[in-house]
Amino acid sequence: LFKQLVLVATRQDSYVPIYSAHIHVPLSNSQLGGSSDMFINMVRNILSPVIANPDIKIIRLTLDIDFKAQNLNTLIGRAGHIALLENPKLILLLLFGLYDILR
Repeated sequence: LFKQLVLVATRQDSYVPIYSAHIHVPLSNSQLGGSSDMFINMVRNILSPVIANPDIKIIRLTLDIDFKAQNLNTLIGRAGHIALLENPKLILLLLFGLYDILR
């Protein structure tokens, strides 16, 4: 398994909800509709090996990205979804910012 698990979400991502990117159950079950039991079991199954190992750090980050230009990608939430993939400088910023925590 990993020594660190960094889960990153963006507020501008309309494709993947923050609770899903962070692998946790939302405070309000209304966000899950009728599938709350299924979602709780899924979260438990994904995280149980991680939680069972006290040496693994879980870090959850929520980014708020200010897109200067408005276009179709920002309107439909795609820009927030792929922001990390298209911005290597942002990835480096995260890595260097988390360096002391992750070593």
